[in-house]
Amino acid sequence: MKRLCYFVNSDWYFDLHWTERAIAARDAGYEIHIISHFIGEEIIKKFKTLGFICHNVSLVAQSFNMFVFFRAFLNARKIIKEINPDLLHCITLKPCLIGGVSARRSNSPVVISFVGLGRIFLYNTVPMRILRALTVLVYKYIAGNKRGVFIFEHDKDRRKISRLVGIDYHKTIVIEGAGINPDIYKFSIEKKHEIPIVLFASRMLWSKGLGDLIEAKKILRQKNIHFVLNVAGILAEDDKDAIP
Repeated sequence: MKRLCYFVNSDWYFDLHWTERAIAARDAGYEIHIISHFIGEEIIKKFKTLGFICHNVSLVAQSFNMFVFFRAFLNARKIIKEINPDLLHCITLKPCLIGGVSARRSNSPVVISFVGLGRIFLYNTVPMRILRALTVLVYKYIAGNKRGVFIFEHDKDRRKISRLVGIDYHKTIVIEGAGINPDIYKFSIEKKHEIPIVLFASRMLWSKGLGDLIEAKKILRQKNIHFVLNVAGILAEDDKDAIP
């Protein structure tokens, strides 16, 4: 049986966005492995019930500690060698760097998924500029893997990374997000409201734009233009950018 190994920084993120795709790969005949930082037993139990094989790695998503990162690199590289996957699919920044380097060194097939560029490419402080330069250098090394593919969810991100890294365009793909399962989320006719309703659905981080949306609502209210703002999302208490 062929082995597909997903490598992602957070267990909850994979559960939220990637479980359906992993199930589809399992049903297509792949043995599914997931390398992640598993916080609790609940998600592990769910994945094991689905037939997935879980591997815990000491990866801290929001940490900039190089010692912690290097320790996670050695740990993850060892796990990847033991799994020896037919395809390694890396998701989020640190797994993409670690998994991408490991795959380049072994000339193994790898998918590098950009689910966004992250704050390293968003902010322009001196530390972020240094990290960005180092990240681009590593991506250039990873791009030398002839068996690698880079996947993006936005064409703007593809253009930016392709320009900075120098990736061959034929090695890049843009997908229009993960989609939804219509068996769970049924189609319904949109209701008309006298006052428009706007839904902000995102992780509770200021960088996602909620502050700008609130300011826009205030400006429009002064012009007697009103809308209802509903907010739904996942709390990010361990993030410095978290909305309290």
